[in-house]
Amino acid sequence: MYNEYVLVIDAGTSAIRCSAIDQNGNISFQNQAAWPYLNSADSPTYAKEFDTKKVWVIICELLYKTSNRIASSKGKIIAVTATSQRQGIVFLDSNNSEIYSGPNHDCRAVFEGAEIDETIGEQIYKITGHTPSMLFAPAKLRWMHKNRPDSFSNPVNTLCLADWIIYRLSGELISEYSLASGAGLLDIHNQDWNAIKLDGTPLVDNTNVTLIRAGTSVGIVQKLVSATTGIPVGTPVVVSGADTQCGLLGMSTVNEKEVGIIAGWSAPIQMITHTPKLSESQSTWAGCFLTPDTWVAESSATDTGNSYKWLSQTILASHNESFEEMDMLASDIPVGSEGTMTFFGKPEMNVSNLGFKSGGILFPTPVSFGGTERGHIVRSALESIAYAIRANLEQLQRVSGFQTPQVSIGGGMTTSNLLTEIIVNVLGRPVKISSNPNVSSLGAYLCVLNAINRKPSLNNTSLLLSDNMKILEPDKSESQEYEEHYFHWMKSSDKICEIEI
Repeated sequence: MYNEYVLVIDAGTSAIRCSAIDQNGNISFQNQAAWPYLNSADSPTYAKEFDTKKVWVIICELLYKTSNRIASSKGKIIAVTATSQRQGIVFLDSNNSEIYSGPNHDCRAVFEGAEIDETIGEQIYKITGHTPSMLFAPAKLRWMHKNRPDSFSNPVNTLCLADWIIYRLSGELISEYSLASGAGLLDIHNQDWNAIKLDGTPLVDNTNVTLIRAGTSVGIVQKLVSATTGIPVGTPVVVSGADTQCGLLGMSTVNEKEVGIIAGWSAPIQMITHTPKLSESQSTWAGCFLTPDTWVAESSATDTGNSYKWLSQTILASHNESFEEMDMLASDIPVGSEGTMTFFGKPEMNVSNLGFKSGGILFPTPVSFGGTERGHIVRSALESIAYAIRANLEQLQRVSGFQTPQVSIGGGMTTSNLLTEIIVNVLGRPVKISSNPNVSSLGAYLCVLNAINRKPSLNNTSLLLSDNMKILEPDKSESQEYEEHYFHWMKSSDKICEIEI
């Protein structure tokens, strides 16, 4: 008897991963590669762009390596799918050839986004649930029209990265709702393409792209794709969705008021809602979930994982970050890090006031008597991540008007056992932790099961992996200690952010 596998491409912020997930929800094989960035002469220094041809070659290589291991083990591939970062996008010309591909942190459209926000920013937020516009597809498209008019003279189709991967695998030009809303392309209320115009011109025209629900089979692997990926011709290609929303599904976070935290490169905190929940101050986001008539309200502790990676490489003097080694350094440091505090950014997400903020590490002086060591800095950094998660969870509860009955957490940062312990104690409540950090891939896998097994809903399908979640209880004495440290950190953070840089 052979094992059956689903292939999942996860085009995340930190890397491209290909996972083979078996019928029991276990990741049996996984390969990954770095993104191939492209230096363009016409782009500003803060712009980021992918070499699209190289990206596709890398994806094919990852699929080939993974499918070859499955074949060697006498296994069978039953479907392939893709999930990705939301603001990572691909522009296609009228012949559906790639003319641009870039990540979520491509900031080339600063001025175009500012123009949109100054003119119709309030309208944009109310309709799409997202600002500032510089981060999203319409502003990037305006930059392209201004700076690359030869390539962008024809109508342009806009896809998110996972949508584009589905297109390359199946030939079907589609976009999934959670991805499209996360890229600023949808009216999240009627769940259709954003029809806003500026100066009489639509911000984006995506009428040639069909909106598709997660958990839908849209086509099959074609002969040419099979030859370069090793995936058998005729293998179903299934739509999943945005990495964060797939992460919620992978943690069985699917019911109203439940909250999921994806602690990876960044730390988005999302709450399931049955109506769009917008902030009066435009400080948070709202977008579509994977299922109909369901949304997510979102706050974020920003690029926590990326910042911690930088700190790890700095502390360990190595290009390879090691959560285990960092945990060991901080294991004997007491709650509160004996006065050492780390600040990776503003504690609460406020998308109406983005920009460079001051951060840093504070410790008692004189150093001769303070006794600050590497372990103090490491633990204070982990505590700062937990504090920021709490601040943003509390913000979400204010915006939504809900007290959440359940908090779940997954993602690469959960491989730090010390971090998960600190988060539980800072929140002062039981938290469900995924035993497998690859929750986005697991959620995409569940979308495939929903499609090929014709399950009645993704919500029911999510129960198949509910046993992957374990409950961590807080230590009451440490939680009480953290109350004072949390409020002290919040006050200090506000003062740090006021320092001009």
